[in-house]
Amino acid sequence: MSNTNTIRRMSSNTQTKPNKKTKEEFKTLSNNNRNKGRKSGNFWVYFFLILGSILMLAPFAWMILTSLKTQSESMQVPPTVLPANPIWGNYSRALNSLPFLNLYLNTALMIVFRCITAVAFSSSAAYAFAHIEFPGKNFIFSIVLLQMMLPSQIFIIPQYDMVSRMGMTNTIFALVFPGI
Repeated sequence: MSNTNTIRRMSSNTQTKPNKKTKEEFKTLSNNNRNKGRKSGNFWVYFFLILGSILMLAPFAWMILTSLKTQSESMQVPPTVLPANPIWGNYSRALNSLPFLNLYLNTALMIVFRCITAVAFSSSAAYAFAHIEFPGKNFIFSIVLLQMMLPSQIFIIPQYDMVSRMGMTNTIFALVFPGI
């Protein structure tokens, strides 16, 4: 009787406890299946990223290649991709045709003055709206929000009209004024 009880206990123990080897094999198989899915998913992610980057960089490559062509070669139909004889002198002619240093200086001054005035006026207005109670506060704040929601292009003509009436066209002030 003791032998049969021992055999029963052994058989019941093997049935209830899963085999460690099968658990490890299952983990390995499931990890392999996951990695296959990740690898094929990564392939498509990289494929579309590379395709998108080619589509984004192609116009820049075309622009650089066209800048090295002669004028007649750049207007040729059908267009050629590579220039027959690259002309590097096109860059020096372009840089000498306009006063680029003056243009960059105007841009830098415009950015600095616009940022300074925007911070000064916006912070003082924000302080007033946040801490001071005055009649019509909500109405004025709604007008400010409405003005911010409108596209800036609709203000170009009225701003030009104001600058020209002040006699300030072709000045740095005319560049800074719209940003105020």
